[in-house]
Order: sequence, then C-alpha cells, then structure tokens
Amino acid sequence: MEKGEKFEAVIEKNVFGGDGMCKAPDGMVIFVANSLEGERLIVEVTAVKRSFGRGEIVKILEPSPHRMENPCKYAKECCNCKYLFTSFEYENKLKEKQLRDIVMQAFPEYESCIKPIAYGKNELHYRNKAVFHAHRVSKFLDLGYVKADNVSVVDIPECLLLAPEIQQQYSKIRENLSIMHSLRDGMEFTLRYESGKNRVHYWRNAPDLKASWLREKLDCGTLSVPLGSFFQVNTEVANMLLERVAEVINNQKFTTCYDLYCGSGFFAFGVANMCPDVKNISALKSMSAQLNVQNSI
Repeated sequence: MEKGEKFEAVIEKNVFGGDGMCKAPDGMVIFVANSLEGERLIVEVTAVKRSFGRGEIVKILEPSPHRMENPCKYAKECCNCKYLFTSFEYENKLKEKQLRDIVMQAFPEYESCIKPIAYGKNELHYRNKAVFHAHRVSKFLDLGYVKADNVSVVDIPECLLLAPEIQQQYSKIRENLSIMHSLRDGMEFTLRYESGKNRVHYWRNAPDLKASWLREKLDCGTLSVPLGSFFQVNTEVANMLLERVAEVINNQKFTTCYDLYCGSGFFAFGVANMCPDVKNISALKSMSAQLNVQNSI
C-alpha cells in the first residue's frame, strides 16, 4: 500500500491506544483512528511505516451499533479522547479486552487472575488535573492539547473531562490578558484541583518548590501531596483502587506491607488507614530513600 490509496476493510479489533485495526488488500496492518470493532469502512492510507500503516475513514459503510455522536466540539482536531464517540459502558469493555490481550500474550497462565474491570460512574468532568500547552506565533496564541503530530497545538477553551472547578478557573484565566500575554511558545500551563480545600492551583512550567502541599480528601482520610507530584487524576477511581488493595490485604491477613516506589505514599496511606492487621509499612520512594510508617494513624 502507498499513501493516498483507498480500500474497503472491516475493523478486526480496537487496539491499545484506541485505534481500530484492519488489513489492507496486500496484508499490511492499518490502524484507523475513530473506528470501532466490526465496522465496514472505506479507508484512505495516510502514512506507511516499515511493518504497518495508518489510515483515516473516508466513508462508513456499516457503522457499529455502539457508535454515537461525539459530544466534544473539538473532536476532529483534538486526538486525546479516543472513545467519546461510543458509550461509556462499551468503552470500558474494549479496554478490558485490550488489557486481557496484553496479559495473555505475556502470561497466559494467569488468565484466571484477571478480574472484571472496575470504573467510576463519571465519564466526564472527573479530572482533577489538566496540563495545557502554549503555542505562540507573534501575537497569536493557542493554548490547549498537543495534536497527533506531537508538534502543533489545538486551542481548547473548554474540555469535557475537566472537573467543574478547574473549567471555571481555566475560563477565568483565558479572559485574563496579563496571564495569557505571559505565556511563551512551548510553555506548559497546569491547573490542579485540591479537594481538601476546594480550590484550584495553577502554574507555568513547574510549581514553586516552596509551595504548600495539597490536602487530598479520600474516603479513608486526608493525604498531603506535594503540589507538582503525581496523584490519581480521578479521585473516585483512586478511592476504588485503595478499596481493592485493602480488600486483598485484609482477606490475606497480611501484617507487613511494602509500597514500592511510593511517590507521595498513596497506597501506604490507604493501607495504614484501612488495614488494621498491618502493623509495619515500608514505603520505598526511590532506591536511596525509604520511609518507614507505623500503622498508628
């Protein structure tokens, strides 16, 4: 196949990352964005690599029954939400199948260990953090997400994934000329919602090292987190993660827990609060730093 050629194909499956996979008449594997398993399409080849190609939909001949209208007005330009044109339930079924395929390829003997996927109730408006990229040419500024080419930026005034508190603050910032004029080409602009104090923090590139730590309100207590450190972007699912880990530990009646490469100590904190039988917790932050936590919280 060559770039620009068109052919009819049926999407065999959706692969990790969201694209649909099909085969061209010459047998080449082609990945097609915004397609769903089982759809019959006319596909145009947009790129050819050594062992695979990429294509885009020219025409949908037979749509999937799970296809729906994409609620995002920026969907054609923004490539970040791969499944908004299908139902939330079907999206999670696809992801569970992809996870199962990955595990089975590497460890087929552990198929019985794969549990049904668990996901939160909120498909939209759940992210407690957003990182936008600035692209400036003279006085013209695009502030949004990087496109598929990893170079250009699509200007995004509003995003359906953001927590309402972040979207509200982001809208105010875009109206603030002094902040917008301060953004230079290539800068990152981050917004972070703090649940413990119900407020939004924002910074350019990197946060102040002297900034106060965040107070994150979880079902099992309030965790202190450095402003720029990693934390689960979906707080509802973060609570589900802790519940699952605590369930396994409590069922096995473990008394010692090692939280390896713990970051801010998310799992160590949850175990300390949710697993009464665990008396000793070692949280390994890095190869050279270790924090010992006694379960006395």
